Amino acid sequence: EHTARSLSAIPVRPMPWEVIGHFWANLLTGPLADGRFAQSVALAMGILFAVSWRARAFLPIRSPLAELTAAVWLPLALGALAALRWPFFAARYFAMLLIPTLAWITWLLMRSRRRWALPLLLLPGLIGLPGMPLLSGRPLGLESEYSKHHVLIHPWSAPIPIIAHAEWLVFPPVVRGYPVYGWSDLTQRAAVVSQATEFWFIGVTPYRAVWDGWLQGLQATHVIDFQAEFDHFIPEYQASVFHLVRQTPPARWAAADVHWANGLRLSAVGWAAEGVEAGRSAQWRLRLSTDRPLDRRWTLFVHLVDEAGRLWANWDAEPDPPTDRWMPGQVYEIPRSLLIPRFVPAGRYRVHIGWYETGTPGFPRLPLVGGAADTAFLGELEVVAPEAPMRLGTRTAGPVSLEPPEVRVRPGPEGARIAVAFRWGSRSPAPFAGWQVVWKAPWGAVPLQRPYQIPEGAALASGGVEEVWVSPPIPSGRPALGWLEIHYGGHPLDRRPIWIFPPAVRWSYDWLFLNRTSP
Repeated sequence: EHTARSLSAIPVRPMPWEVIGHFWANLLTGPLADGRFAQSVALAMGILFAVSWRARAFLPIRSPLAELTAAVWLPLALGALAALRWPFFAARYFAMLLIPTLAWITWLLMRSRRRWALPLLLLPGLIGLPGMPLLSGRPLGLESEYSKHHVLIHPWSAPIPIIAHAEWLVFPPVVRGYPVYGWSDLTQRAAVVSQATEFWFIGVTPYRAVWDGWLQGLQATHVIDFQAEFDHFIPEYQASVFHLVRQTPPARWAAADVHWANGLRLSAVGWAAEGVEAGRSAQWRLRLSTDRPLDRRWTLFVHLVDEAGRLWANWDAEPDPPTDRWMPGQVYEIPRSLLIPRFVPAGRYRVHIGWYETGTPGFPRLPLVGGAADTAFLGELEVVAPEAPMRLGTRTAGPVSLEPPEVRVRPGPEGARIAVAFRWGSRSPAPFAGWQVVWKAPWGAVPLQRPYQIPEGAALASGGVEEVWVSPPIPSGRPALGWLEIHYGGHPLDRRPIWIFPPAVRWSYDWLFLNRTSP
């Protein structure tokens, strides 16, 4: 309702001929580009056919013209009334036209009483077969879209609930296996907050005033250990992403005696657990104090490093309250959490904390007393791999095994991007640098890259490692078919065709946003 009120202020109305032209262009090419669209068409046509056939026996409509009027113009009139009430939904003239169009086609087929009518009703379903779960390998190269948040959430977090402030931020679904709940549904929102130990929240950045108070209130019982901002040329798609963890009481306290040069002191560390599964969060409680007044604000960072000193995960945030409000001698118990990415191999890691002045360029660290170091060692954390056997279809080459990858394509103003998510394991130490993912287009090879940093070195990933690779924007004025190939150390592991379509091929729900004349 908030979205409808906000976007209703946009004084843009597409002209009828623009709507019809856009609709028919997408109706003709849509099934070839998106199997889910064709499945919806087939289902709708089948339901309308069955309903219309039964209605003939009960409704006192004898005239074919009256029957056509009831089937076509009634839905069209209801859609027009809905658009007058909520002008934002005028951007979805697609629905207003689709229903009467399908009803009209069904009526014609029903009136014809030809034997070839029923096979015609099934034709869109045949076109939509690539979207069926049975053919999840996408042998025809027709891939579903992905969201930017898919690239963020999949490699970092295990499948946990997602609370979405707006449906369009997670449509299509961010990634398979992550349940999505609407923020505006108070019942769903309360259930996730009370029952889930961890969850994601994705908010529309321009509407921060709507949800920020709720998010701040949650920090009395939860800890934020991941935050990212996503820009977009359409303001309504600008997103703020947060990972929240319910605070867990420490199972063990360890005494500490760490002093920093400005008077900050660590006296004890509370460990919620000695180990954590990759894709989950580790938690601590830190008893901190200062022996003198502080006139500056300091940011506390937590680092996860391996035996070679390579950084695998980190989180930086100011304590609450900020350090410039701390009273000398008073002990503050500060909760801290660290999200362990899914690509972190199993093993023992060292946990370090430290400080830097908030907002200072270059993040110069605060040294410990004596200046010998600038981080404090809290202890060791055991990272374990999720207990999940390799799926059917796993291929092995050299030291690694690769599960069937999940491929998604996202159109954009600069071109389409290909995102590949996959899980791999190894029987012996295998360097991360051994992987190569490339889309071989008709005009040349397009290499994909990880959208995050991974330390150099080898990993023994017997329990499996989750990764995501993304291509640069691929400009395409016409459909292009190429081969997506995944290799490790020169050994081929997966090869499949991938289509890249121009953005105009699919129906665009952003049409109103892109054509408005005022912000």
